[in-house]
Formats: sequence, C-alpha cells, structure tokens
Amino acid sequence: MAVDAIELRPRGPVLLFDAAIRLCARSSGVWSLLLGSGAAITYAAFGLVEAINRREPIAQPVLIFTVAWLFRSISMGASCHYLEAQLMQNAEPSPWRSFVAALKRAPSLFITTWAVATLNLVGSQASDDNVQTI
Repeated sequence: MAVDAIELRPRGPVLLFDAAIRLCARSSGVWSLLLGSGAAITYAAFGLVEAINRREPIAQPVLIFTVAWLFRSISMGASCHYLEAQLMQNAEPSPWRSFVAALKRAPSLFITTWAVATLNLVGSQASDDNVQTI
C-alpha cells in the first residue's frame, strides 16, 4: 500500500517531521522490527548497570550490551528498508524481507553504528571541554 502523494510533499521542516512521525506510527511493520531490539538494549543496559553496582566482572555484560547494540543496528536498517519499500511499492512490504535485506547489509550497518557512536563521544567530549565553570 503506497503512501498518498500529498504526504510526500510537506512544505517545511515541521510538516516533514510530522509526515515522518505519522508514517512510522501507522505502520505495524516498523514497530515489529524495532520492539525486540529496544527490549534487548534495555535488558543489556540493566544487566551492565547491575554488574557495575555489585562490583562484579563486567566482561559478559559488556559483551551482551555490544551484541544488543549491533542487533539494534540491524533492526534500524530493517525498519528503514521497510519504510522505503512502503513508500515505493504498491504492495504491503514484508518485515521478514526487510530483515533479510538488512542482514545482507550488516557490515555497513555495523560500521555506521560505530562511526556514529564515536562521533557522538568525540562531540560530547568537545562540548564538555568548552563548558566554563562558574
């Protein structure tokens, strides 16, 4: 089911954001692709924090968190593929086909995830250095 052409032509940044939110909110395929990765990240983060608070070895919780983060990158790629197929095709796309397409692009998704995380870390360090104390 293709999206109406009116929704593809927003006239400003706020309308573009609104159209994107409406597209994501009404497609159940995006929710099904992203729900599992969100739960995995939450579980892994809670396990890592619990291991740090108990002063236990953190090798296994860090590994679980890393695998959950990589699973999130695959899920994000699958949801992007799903939304692109929903916009471009007349038939309803399949979440499984989108997930398989994301698995085929796994190396580039992993590299992008690590690049964004590294840039975020560098950016946050640079902004912390520019903050003046009173």
